[in-house]
Amino acid sequence: KQLFPRLLGENLQIKGVRLEGYWSDIGTLESYKRTTFDGLDGAIHSAACSESANSLNFARGVQRSASGTVLVGKNVTIGSNVEFIGHVVVGDNCTIESGACLIDSILWSDCKIGSSSYLYDCILATGVIVAENSVLESQAVLQSELQAAKVLTRLESVAPRRLSGSKVSSMAS
Repeated sequence: KQLFPRLLGENLQIKGVRLEGYWSDIGTLESYKRTTFDGLDGAIHSAACSESANSLNFARGVQRSASGTVLVGKNVTIGSNVEFIGHVVVGDNCTIESGACLIDSILWSDCKIGSSSYLYDCILATGVIVAENSVLESQAVLQSELQAAKVLTRLESVAPRRLSGSKVSSMAS
């Protein structure tokens, strides 16, 4: 909103290039999340968006629920009774402990979600650890050194919100 008018005001030359396909400016957390979810929905055609998840380590006798579009990276460990609702991305080498619920959230690599934790509308950077029984809503935790429990409200139990109308796709079994 400010760059191009300033360049024109200084009589500097502006050049452009025509691109085919999807393009998005991910300069804000909201646009980053929207673009990521567009990828899950198939609006972006690339190898990263079509690659199926692999190397999942599910706990013995795991019961998991996916109601939405979920992409799980490599070497991810998912405990029992974990719920994925809406759009969820879980990066490589993450651990999601039993009873956790992730709704419309993005986890970069090496994150750990403690048991019975609830994440809604979140982006967690590489290496973020969420303590058990934690609740994190509409947050972005971008420092890997930061223990997310320091910024969370801890609750004994949480009844997760249910989202309707989500389609299930690309969940490795």
